[in-house]
Amino acid sequence: MLLNELTWMQVRDLVRKNPVVIQPVGSTEQHGPHLPLQVDITSAYEVARAVGERTGCLVAPPLPYGRLGGWGRCQIQQIPSSGPDSPPVLPRPRPARRDAG
Repeated sequence: MLLNELTWMQVRDLVRKNPVVIQPVGSTEQHGPHLPLQVDITSAYEVARAVGERTGCLVAPPLPYGRLGGWGRCQIQQIPSSGPDSPPVLPRPRPARRDAG
């Protein structure tokens, strides 16, 4: 189920049954002249949706961020919105917490 299509009361009730929420994350970056900047975001979201359907987990809206990599510096500098000097946008992952109770 897609989190953004539910009311807060529906989310509350569903999370009580299954506390796992899938958070897709994808880079907003260039992939050459033939693909849109959101290729990574769309791919992550579609995989998350499929996993959510199979597992019953909620799927949050995708976060359009990520780490830039894989392209040479001179290629990146020629394309707006992609660059090696972009600041980090995601915190380090933390282990999941289990509340006592």
